[in-house]
Amino acid sequence: PYAIYPGPRDGSAIACGRAGYAVLSGSALAYIVVEQVAIRAIVRFAQAQRACVLTDGGDAWIVDASLARVARLRVPEGAIVGLATAGERVLAWTYDGELFAVAPDGAARLALPGVRDVVLATPDPVRHGDVIAVTWRPESGVATTRGRIAWS
Repeated sequence: PYAIYPGPRDGSAIACGRAGYAVLSGSALAYIVVEQVAIRAIVRFAQAQRACVLTDGGDAWIVDASLARVARLRVPEGAIVGLATAGERVLAWTYDGELFAVAPDGAARLALPGVRDVVLATPDPVRHGDVIAVTWRPESGVATTRGRIAWS
């Protein structure tokens, strides 16, 4: 494998290689998908036994622990460029600079309405439930914004 990520379940991992990806459970190979697609990132949903898989092409899927159920993640602003785990949700930011909070069922909503030009995001390590978004604009450079994920 060329990369190993935390798996959808505690004690599992997802190993990615040139010819596909597989779920490892303990020391055993549990499930495998053979598909030639470059994986950029995999993050898990806390306590949902699901993970979000992001390809180099900007496509993302939500997979269950057995890789049997795969659902494409759709956000209105186009290609996804980054993912981060944020508790029971996943943060996904797009090429167009929008930041979305994604639920394990695939529902996606703007995480911080009004915040644009996001290039990186992470859960706030101090304030539980808050997010730190890093933005960049040519005229003003880098800035950070903190806020609570909007989910109503």
